[in-house]
Amino acid sequence: EGLSLPEPKASRNAIERLMSHSADKRIVGALYRDRRRVNKAQCEKAFSSEAENKRLLELFKSPTGSDEPEECGWVGFGLVRIHRSVFLEMKEASKPGGKLPEIAPPKGRETDAYGFFGRTSEQRGEDVVFCRRAGKIGIKTYVDTGCLLGHIGKAIY
Repeated sequence: EGLSLPEPKASRNAIERLMSHSADKRIVGALYRDRRRVNKAQCEKAFSSEAENKRLLELFKSPTGSDEPEECGWVGFGLVRIHRSVFLEMKEASKPGGKLPEIAPPKGRETDAYGFFGRTSEQRGEDVVFCRRAGKIGIKTYVDTGCLLGHIGKAIY
């Protein structure tokens, strides 16, 4: 069973589309379904509400509804645009007294990479963790419901 998208959605250049969103939308990801046949759209809205999940999954069958990015707490990183300023602000927030001290390199190893995507025991996905950390410093995440993707894994949707 493959992904069958309606022509107006499937023919868009996804990278060009994500890059075209306004500068205030600094984290914007495409919409796709899970790869394990659980039937969840990969964004916080789908995991927070069964009705929202159903609405988002319907977009794969019919190109109805909004064609604008929708704010959500996190979005899957199958295809995502992250503005450079997000990383700079997160790095600044990792300094002592900041809201993200857990992403700073350990003392004595200051030249190591920052842990922007480091998982936690509560949050397993690096995409979820990244978006929630960005949210802690006031950066919103959006899902582009007009940019639809298949998800490769055990099955392709």
